[in-house]
Amino acid sequence: MAELFLSHRSTDKDAAEVVATALRAAGHRVFLDSSHDEGIEPAKEWLGALFRELRLCDAVVFLNSTDSQASKWCFMELGFAVERAKPIYALNLTAAIAPHPLAASFQAIRLETDLDASITWLTDQLVRDFGGDQRWFTFKRERDPYPGLRAFETADAAVFYGREQETKRVINRIVSAASSPDGDLITLIGPSGIGKSSLVQAGVLPRFLGRDDWTVVGPFEPGNFPMDRLAAALTSAAPEITANLTGDTLRKGGLAGVMERMRAGKNPQHRVLVVVDQFEYLAIADATDREDFVKALDSSLSDGSRVTLVIIARQDRLDDLQGLDPLGPRISQPLIIAALGRDGLVEAIGKPVGHVDMTLGPGFTD
Repeated sequence: MAELFLSHRSTDKDAAEVVATALRAAGHRVFLDSSHDEGIEPAKEWLGALFRELRLCDAVVFLNSTDSQASKWCFMELGFAVERAKPIYALNLTAAIAPHPLAASFQAIRLETDLDASITWLTDQLVRDFGGDQRWFTFKRERDPYPGLRAFETADAAVFYGREQETKRVINRIVSAASSPDGDLITLIGPSGIGKSSLVQAGVLPRFLGRDDWTVVGPFEPGNFPMDRLAAALTSAAPEITANLTGDTLRKGGLAGVMERMRAGKNPQHRVLVVVDQFEYLAIADATDREDFVKALDSSLSDGSRVTLVIIARQDRLDDLQGLDPLGPRISQPLIIAALGRDGLVEAIGKPVGHVDMTLGPGFTD
């Protein structure tokens, strides 16, 4: 998803509504000042609200027509976008029209035989430009972009900065085993409070949620009753398959069978990604429950299971984890998450403000 500002002349309002509807259907948030749903609310200072939307948008979509080229407001909006280095997508409303002087350096979307074809061209281009970008993730402006001591969540993916390299490393590790027909175990370790949970929840998982080739289970913490926690996570991920599942029924039926039902009828390459956070908390569980949980996870990694299990734990508990039978021996070559360096901290502090109506004072980040 991208945050888009639709710049147009009022005489092109009908075309603007068509374009806005199509872009929203493609998953983008579109600001259209003539829209009753997402436009400038009555009683708000019009010009201030307009500049706010221009500051927060990822790109400007300009409906290029003779009328819009003569509009001082369109000129102002494009000038602001150029000054802020915002991408501009010019959608020509008539054939052979010259580019706007301020958008001449940007490639215009060519007018096809009809407006719908031109819009398809535009949406495809947005996917290419924003599909792999962090700005593709939705961030609700009422959320705080700085969660403080709590971990970042999937809803914070758009404002999770500073961990790009670690995020890519974990994703590549998960994807590298995707072609394997067997189970896979990935262990992430690091000091307490270093940001392991945030990395997985806001950095890694948003790239897998909603995909046809992956089902995500969790993240969840084992806590006092790990089998019940596992059953609840499975039910949340696939309620139509795991209805009425409990820790006891999971013990009797086995986790491997549940995983097979979750994959039934899907693409043969489909995998289930199970994420267990704060794995060291398993130590507080009853010994029998702990043993059942470890055996269940181990059974899900058998040959042909197509399950990827991600375990997140404190680094100082690695020896304890490797001592868990029968799962422990599988825990080898863990990925170590270290503290953010200075460059990462600069990004983590400075970049989230671009998603909300906020600015940092000069020298604040330093």
